[in-house]
Amino acid sequence: MRAALIDGAVNLKFMESIQNPNVRMQGAYTVRDGKVTKESASAEGITHASVCAGIFLSEVQVPCELWCICVLKEHSLQGDIASLLTALDFCRKQRMDVVSLSVGTTCIRDGGKLEPKIRELADSGAIIVAAESNRRMLTFPAAMDQVIGVREDTLSNRRDFSNAILYRSRKRVFTYKGQSVVTGVYNSYAAPAVTAEVCGYLSGGITGTEQIRQRLKRLRNVREGGSVRGGTLDKPVIFLDIRENEKAVLCMEKILDYFEQHEYEGVCISDTLRTDYAAGRLSIWQFAQGARGFKNRLISLTRAVNADFVIWHVAGQKTGRLCLREADLVVTDRTEQWRGWKKKKIFNTLDGEALDRMRVYLE
Repeated sequence: MRAALIDGAVNLKFMESIQNPNVRMQGAYTVRDGKVTKESASAEGITHASVCAGIFLSEVQVPCELWCICVLKEHSLQGDIASLLTALDFCRKQRMDVVSLSVGTTCIRDGGKLEPKIRELADSGAIIVAAESNRRMLTFPAAMDQVIGVREDTLSNRRDFSNAILYRSRKRVFTYKGQSVVTGVYNSYAAPAVTAEVCGYLSGGITGTEQIRQRLKRLRNVREGGSVRGGTLDKPVIFLDIRENEKAVLCMEKILDYFEQHEYEGVCISDTLRTDYAAGRLSIWQFAQGARGFKNRLISLTRAVNADFVIWHVAGQKTGRLCLREADLVVTDRTEQWRGWKKKKIFNTLDGEALDRMRVYLE
Protein backbone atom coordinates (compact mmCIF):
# COMPACT_ATOMS: atom_id res chain seq x y z
CA MET A 1 0.00 0.00 0.00
CA ARG A 2 1.27 3.45 -0.92
CA ALA A 3 0.57 6.48 1.29
CA ALA A 4 1.51 10.10 0.59
CA LEU A 5 1.58 12.97 3.08
CA ILE A 6 1.43 16.42 1.45
CA ASP A 7 2.59 19.27 3.68
CA GLY A 8 5.93 21.02 4.27
CA ALA A 9 9.50 19.78 4.66
CA VAL A 10 10.15 16.80 6.94
CA ASN A 11 13.08 15.81 9.13
CA LEU A 12 13.88 12.24 8.10
CA LYS A 13 16.22 11.67 11.06
CA PHE A 14 13.45 12.59 13.48
CA MET A 15 11.07 10.25 11.65
CA GLU A 16 13.59 7.40 11.85
CA SER A 17 13.48 7.76 15.64
CA ILE A 18 9.82 6.65 15.57
CA GLN A 19 10.03 2.91 15.20
CA ASN A 20 7.29 1.29 13.10
CA PRO A 21 8.25 -1.93 11.27
CA ASN A 22 5.10 -1.66 9.15
CA VAL A 23 6.29 1.46 7.34
CA ARG A 24 8.88 1.60 4.60
CA MET A 25 10.08 5.17 4.07
CA GLN A 26 10.33 6.18 0.41
CA GLY A 27 11.96 9.51 1.23
CA ALA A 28 11.23 13.23 1.21
CA TYR A 29 10.15 14.93 -2.00
CA THR A 30 9.76 18.60 -2.92
CA VAL A 31 7.86 20.41 -5.65
CA ARG A 32 10.31 22.69 -7.40
CA ASP A 33 9.97 24.37 -10.81
CA GLY A 34 6.84 22.41 -11.61
CA LYS A 35 8.40 19.01 -10.86
CA VAL A 36 8.52 16.67 -7.89
CA THR A 37 12.11 15.76 -7.01
CA LYS A 38 13.60 13.62 -4.26
CA GLU A 39 15.54 15.56 -1.64
CA SER A 40 19.06 14.52 -0.69
CA ALA A 41 18.87 16.44 2.62
CA SER A 42 15.97 16.87 5.03
CA ALA A 43 14.75 19.68 7.27
CA GLU A 44 16.15 20.39 10.72
CA GLY A 45 14.17 20.20 13.96
CA ILE A 46 10.58 19.07 14.40
CA THR A 47 8.77 20.81 11.57
CA HIS A 48 4.99 20.88 11.19
CA ALA A 49 5.18 18.22 8.47
CA SER A 50 7.47 16.12 10.67
CA VAL A 51 4.82 16.13 13.41
CA CYS A 52 2.16 15.08 10.89
CA ALA A 53 4.40 12.26 9.65
CA GLY A 54 5.18 11.31 13.25
CA ILE A 55 1.48 11.00 14.03
CA PHE A 56 0.97 8.76 11.00
CA LEU A 57 3.99 6.61 11.93
CA SER A 58 2.70 6.27 15.49
CA GLU A 59 -0.82 5.31 14.42
CA VAL A 60 -0.64 3.13 11.29
CA GLN A 61 -0.81 -0.61 11.98
CA VAL A 62 -0.64 -2.15 8.50
CA PRO A 63 2.25 -2.48 6.01
CA CYS A 64 2.68 0.55 3.75
CA GLU A 65 5.16 2.72 1.89
CA LEU A 66 5.31 6.38 2.96
CA TRP A 67 6.09 9.29 0.66
CA CYS A 68 6.41 12.81 2.12
CA ILE A 69 5.85 15.63 -0.39
CA CYS A 70 6.68 19.24 0.43
CA VAL A 71 4.56 21.98 -1.16
CA LEU A 72 5.18 24.70 1.46
CA LYS A 73 8.00 27.17 1.89
CA GLU A 74 10.26 26.28 4.79
CA HIS A 75 9.91 29.37 6.99
CA SER A 76 6.54 30.92 6.07
CA LEU A 77 4.73 27.56 5.70
CA GLN A 78 2.87 29.12 2.78
CA GLY A 79 2.43 27.54 -0.61
CA ASP A 80 0.86 28.13 -3.98
CA ILE A 81 -1.88 26.30 -5.81
CA ALA A 82 0.43 25.32 -8.68
CA SER A 83 2.70 23.32 -6.34
CA LEU A 84 -0.29 21.53 -4.84
CA LEU A 85 -1.61 20.62 -8.30
CA THR A 86 1.82 19.24 -9.23
CA ALA A 87 1.90 17.13 -6.05
CA LEU A 88 -1.56 15.72 -6.74
CA ASP A 89 -0.54 14.81 -10.29
CA PHE A 90 2.54 13.06 -8.90
CA CYS A 91 0.37 11.05 -6.48
CA ARG A 92 -1.87 9.90 -9.32
CA LYS A 93 1.07 8.88 -11.53
CA GLN A 94 2.69 7.00 -8.62
CA ARG A 95 -0.61 5.17 -8.01
CA MET A 96 -0.95 6.22 -4.38
CA ASP A 97 -3.62 4.32 -2.45
CA VAL A 98 -4.18 7.06 0.12
CA VAL A 99 -3.21 10.74 0.07
CA SER A 100 -3.24 12.93 3.17
CA LEU A 101 -3.24 16.72 2.94
CA SER A 102 -2.60 18.85 5.99
CA VAL A 103 -2.81 21.83 3.64
CA GLY A 104 -5.61 23.48 1.68
CA THR A 105 -7.04 26.75 0.41
CA THR A 106 -10.08 28.82 1.35
CA CYS A 107 -10.16 30.57 -2.05
CA ILE A 108 -13.08 29.27 -4.11
CA ARG A 109 -11.31 30.04 -7.41
CA ASP A 110 -8.40 27.84 -6.29
CA GLY A 111 -11.04 25.20 -5.59
CA GLY A 112 -11.92 25.41 -9.27
CA LYS A 113 -8.32 24.57 -10.18
CA LEU A 114 -8.15 21.75 -7.63
CA GLU A 115 -11.43 20.04 -8.52
CA PRO A 116 -10.36 18.28 -11.77
CA LYS A 117 -7.10 17.07 -10.18
CA ILE A 118 -8.94 15.78 -7.13
CA ARG A 119 -11.48 14.02 -9.35
CA GLU A 120 -8.71 12.40 -11.42
CA LEU A 121 -6.92 11.23 -8.28
CA ALA A 122 -10.12 9.83 -6.76
CA ASP A 123 -11.06 8.14 -10.06
CA SER A 124 -7.66 6.43 -10.03
CA GLY A 125 -8.72 4.71 -6.81
CA ALA A 126 -6.96 6.87 -4.21
CA ILE A 127 -8.65 7.76 -0.93
CA ILE A 128 -8.05 11.43 -0.13
CA VAL A 129 -8.02 12.81 3.41
CA ALA A 130 -7.71 16.58 3.92
CA ALA A 131 -7.70 18.91 6.91
CA GLU A 132 -9.95 21.94 7.09
CA SER A 133 -8.65 25.38 7.94
CA ASN A 134 -8.14 26.07 11.65
CA ARG A 135 -10.00 29.34 11.06
CA ARG A 136 -13.15 27.24 10.63
CA MET A 137 -13.69 28.35 7.05
CA LEU A 138 -14.80 26.38 4.01
CA THR A 139 -11.59 24.72 2.79
CA PHE A 140 -10.65 23.03 -0.48
CA PRO A 141 -10.13 20.21 -1.16
CA ALA A 142 -11.45 19.16 2.29
CA ALA A 143 -14.99 20.34 1.43
CA MET A 144 -15.18 18.41 -1.86
CA ASP A 145 -17.39 15.34 -2.20
CA GLN A 146 -14.53 13.05 -3.26
CA VAL A 147 -12.53 13.93 -0.13
CA ILE A 148 -12.81 12.92 3.53
CA GLY A 149 -12.64 16.29 5.26
CA VAL A 150 -11.27 16.28 8.82
CA ARG A 151 -11.47 18.58 11.83
CA GLU A 152 -10.11 18.12 15.32
CA ASP A 153 -12.92 17.47 17.80
CA THR A 154 -12.80 20.69 19.84
CA LEU A 155 -15.61 22.65 21.46
CA SER A 156 -15.25 25.54 19.01
CA ASN A 157 -15.26 23.19 16.00
CA ARG A 158 -18.46 21.57 17.25
CA ARG A 159 -20.21 24.93 17.26
CA ASP A 160 -19.40 25.83 13.66
CA PHE A 161 -20.73 24.54 10.38
CA SER A 162 -18.82 21.80 8.56
CA ASN A 163 -19.47 18.64 6.59
CA ALA A 164 -16.14 17.24 7.84
CA ILE A 165 -15.90 14.53 10.46
CA LEU A 166 -14.78 15.58 13.94
CA TYR A 167 -11.88 13.40 15.07
CA ARG A 168 -10.55 13.40 18.63
CA SER A 169 -6.84 12.76 18.25
CA ARG A 170 -4.67 10.97 20.75
CA LYS A 171 -2.42 13.54 22.40
CA ARG A 172 1.25 12.79 21.87
CA VAL A 173 4.55 14.42 22.83
CA PHE A 174 7.36 14.27 20.28
CA THR A 175 10.89 15.09 21.42
CA TYR A 176 14.00 15.53 19.30
CA LYS A 177 17.32 17.14 20.26
CA GLY A 178 15.83 19.10 23.13
CA GLN A 179 12.77 20.26 21.19
CA SER A 180 9.30 19.05 22.24
CA VAL A 181 5.96 19.32 20.44
CA VAL A 182 2.57 18.36 21.90
CA THR A 183 -0.05 17.28 19.36
CA GLY A 184 -3.77 17.95 19.43
CA VAL A 185 -6.11 20.92 18.81
CA TYR A 186 -5.07 21.56 15.18
CA ASN A 187 -7.03 20.08 12.26
CA SER A 188 -3.78 19.40 10.40
CA TYR A 189 -2.79 16.92 13.13
CA ALA A 190 -6.10 15.07 12.87
CA ALA A 191 -5.62 14.38 9.14
CA PRO A 192 -2.62 11.97 9.42
CA ALA A 193 -4.30 10.11 12.29
CA VAL A 194 -7.41 9.59 10.16
CA THR A 195 -5.16 8.57 7.24
CA ALA A 196 -3.69 5.82 9.40
CA GLU A 197 -7.23 4.57 10.09
CA VAL A 198 -7.95 4.65 6.36
CA CYS A 199 -4.90 2.48 5.68
CA GLY A 200 -6.38 -0.13 8.00
CA TYR A 201 -9.67 -0.13 6.11
CA LEU A 202 -7.91 -0.40 2.75
CA SER A 203 -5.88 -3.34 4.05
CA GLY A 204 -9.15 -5.00 5.05
CA GLY A 205 -10.62 -4.64 1.55
CA ILE A 206 -12.82 -1.57 2.14
CA THR A 207 -11.90 0.69 -0.77
CA GLY A 208 -14.75 3.16 -1.41
CA THR A 209 -14.53 6.72 -0.08
CA GLU A 210 -18.13 6.75 1.17
CA GLN A 211 -17.78 3.29 2.73
CA ILE A 212 -14.68 4.42 4.58
CA ARG A 213 -16.35 7.67 5.66
CA GLN A 214 -19.22 5.68 7.19
CA ARG A 215 -16.77 3.32 8.94
CA LEU A 216 -14.91 6.29 10.41
CA LYS A 217 -18.14 7.67 11.84
CA ARG A 218 -18.55 4.48 13.88
CA LEU A 219 -15.30 5.06 15.78
CA ARG A 220 -15.62 6.13 19.40
CA ASN A 221 -13.41 9.15 18.89
CA VAL A 222 -15.32 10.40 15.85
CA ARG A 223 -18.47 12.47 15.79
CA GLU A 224 -20.48 14.24 13.12
CA GLY A 225 -20.96 17.96 13.40
CA GLY A 226 -23.97 18.89 15.50
CA SER A 227 -27.01 20.88 14.44
CA VAL A 228 -25.61 24.37 13.96
CA ARG A 229 -27.47 27.66 14.18
CA GLY A 230 -26.62 30.24 11.57
CA GLY A 231 -25.47 33.10 13.82
CA THR A 232 -24.93 36.65 12.62
CA LEU A 233 -23.58 37.67 9.23
CA ASP A 234 -20.09 39.13 8.92
CA LYS A 235 -20.17 40.25 5.27
CA PRO A 236 -22.53 42.10 2.88
CA VAL A 237 -25.22 40.16 1.00
CA ILE A 238 -26.66 40.83 -2.46
CA PHE A 239 -30.02 39.09 -2.88
CA LEU A 240 -30.52 37.90 -6.48
CA ASP A 241 -34.26 37.48 -7.09
CA ILE A 242 -34.24 35.98 -10.58
CA ARG A 243 -36.07 32.71 -11.28
CA GLU A 244 -34.67 31.88 -14.71
CA ASN A 245 -31.32 30.15 -14.11
CA GLU A 246 -29.60 31.23 -17.33
CA LYS A 247 -30.45 34.87 -16.68
CA ALA A 248 -29.35 34.50 -13.05
CA VAL A 249 -25.97 33.08 -14.13
CA LEU A 250 -25.35 36.07 -16.41
CA CYS A 251 -26.17 38.46 -13.55
CA MET A 252 -23.84 36.59 -11.18
CA GLU A 253 -21.00 36.72 -13.69
CA LYS A 254 -21.51 40.44 -14.27
CA ILE A 255 -21.51 41.24 -10.53
CA LEU A 256 -18.58 38.96 -9.65
CA ASP A 257 -16.45 40.16 -12.58
CA TYR A 258 -17.16 43.82 -11.82
CA PHE A 259 -16.21 43.51 -8.15
CA GLU A 260 -13.14 41.41 -8.97
CA GLN A 261 -11.90 44.25 -11.19
CA HIS A 262 -12.14 46.45 -8.07
CA GLU A 263 -10.25 43.84 -5.99
CA TYR A 264 -13.23 42.43 -4.11
CA GLU A 265 -13.70 38.66 -3.99
CA GLY A 266 -17.29 37.41 -4.12
CA VAL A 267 -19.06 34.07 -3.84
CA CYS A 268 -22.54 33.11 -5.00
CA ILE A 269 -24.69 30.65 -3.02
CA SER A 270 -27.59 29.15 -4.98
CA ASP A 271 -30.45 26.80 -4.17
CA THR A 272 -31.07 25.76 -7.80
CA LEU A 273 -27.67 25.91 -9.52
CA ARG A 274 -24.92 23.32 -9.14
CA THR A 275 -21.56 24.07 -7.55
CA ASP A 276 -19.01 25.53 -9.97
CA TYR A 277 -15.86 26.51 -8.07
CA ALA A 278 -14.25 28.17 -11.08
CA ALA A 279 -17.32 30.41 -11.48
CA GLY A 280 -17.40 31.25 -7.78
CA ARG A 281 -20.68 29.42 -7.20
CA LEU A 282 -21.74 26.99 -4.45
CA SER A 283 -24.87 24.86 -4.20
CA ILE A 284 -26.37 25.31 -0.75
CA TRP A 285 -27.49 21.66 -0.72
CA GLN A 286 -23.89 20.43 -0.92
CA PHE A 287 -22.72 22.29 2.20
CA ALA A 288 -23.81 23.25 5.72
CA GLN A 289 -25.73 20.00 6.10
CA GLY A 290 -25.72 20.24 9.90
CA ALA A 291 -27.55 23.58 10.01
CA ARG A 292 -31.17 23.75 11.17
CA GLY A 293 -33.46 24.80 8.37
CA PHE A 294 -32.87 26.67 5.13
CA LYS A 295 -32.17 30.08 6.63
CA ASN A 296 -29.56 28.76 9.09
CA ARG A 297 -27.95 26.75 6.31
CA LEU A 298 -27.78 29.86 4.13
CA ILE A 299 -26.30 32.02 6.89
CA SER A 300 -23.89 29.30 8.09
CA LEU A 301 -22.44 28.85 4.62
CA THR A 302 -22.25 32.62 4.12
CA ARG A 303 -20.21 32.99 7.30
CA ALA A 304 -17.92 30.09 6.35
CA VAL A 305 -16.87 31.25 2.88
CA ASN A 306 -13.73 33.35 2.45
CA ALA A 307 -15.19 36.30 0.54
CA ASP A 308 -15.69 40.05 0.76
CA PHE A 309 -19.37 39.73 -0.14
CA VAL A 310 -21.88 37.01 -0.99
CA ILE A 311 -24.66 36.75 -3.56
CA TRP A 312 -27.73 34.78 -2.47
CA HIS A 313 -29.59 33.27 -5.43
CA VAL A 314 -32.77 31.78 -4.00
CA ALA A 315 -35.19 30.67 -6.69
CA GLY A 316 -36.66 27.42 -5.38
CA GLN A 317 -37.33 28.23 -1.71
CA LYS A 318 -39.60 30.53 0.24
CA THR A 319 -37.02 32.61 2.02
CA GLY A 320 -39.31 34.38 4.46
CA ARG A 321 -39.15 37.98 5.61
CA LEU A 322 -36.48 37.30 8.25
CA CYS A 323 -34.13 35.89 5.64
CA LEU A 324 -34.73 38.77 3.25
CA ARG A 325 -33.97 41.30 5.98
CA GLU A 326 -30.39 40.02 6.07
CA ALA A 327 -29.78 41.24 2.50
CA ASP A 328 -28.13 44.60 1.86
CA LEU A 329 -28.99 44.91 -1.82
CA VAL A 330 -31.58 43.31 -4.09
CA VAL A 331 -31.19 42.60 -7.81
CA THR A 332 -34.51 41.52 -9.34
CA ASP A 333 -36.41 41.24 -12.58
CA ARG A 334 -39.69 41.32 -10.63
CA THR A 335 -39.76 44.85 -9.24
CA GLU A 336 -43.45 44.63 -8.35
CA GLN A 337 -42.68 41.89 -5.82
CA TRP A 338 -40.56 44.33 -3.82
CA ARG A 339 -43.10 47.07 -3.21
CA GLY A 340 -43.09 47.98 0.44
CA TRP A 341 -39.39 47.17 0.98
CA LYS A 342 -38.52 50.85 0.97
CA LYS A 343 -35.36 50.45 3.01
CA LYS A 344 -33.80 48.10 0.46
CA LYS A 345 -31.60 49.26 -2.38
CA ILE A 346 -33.26 47.57 -5.35
CA PHE A 347 -31.81 47.23 -8.85
CA ASN A 348 -33.65 45.87 -11.89
CA THR A 349 -30.82 46.60 -14.34
CA LEU A 350 -27.09 45.96 -14.09
CA ASP A 351 -25.51 48.65 -16.23
CA GLY A 352 -22.24 50.34 -15.30
CA GLU A 353 -23.97 53.04 -13.27
CA ALA A 354 -25.93 50.51 -11.22
CA LEU A 355 -22.81 48.43 -10.49
CA ASP A 356 -20.94 51.56 -9.38
CA ARG A 357 -23.79 52.44 -7.02
CA MET A 358 -23.79 48.88 -5.64
CA ARG A 359 -20.08 49.04 -4.89
CA VAL A 360 -20.36 52.43 -3.19
CA TYR A 361 -23.27 51.20 -1.07
CA LEU A 362 -21.45 48.01 0.02
CA GLU A 363 -18.29 49.92 0.86
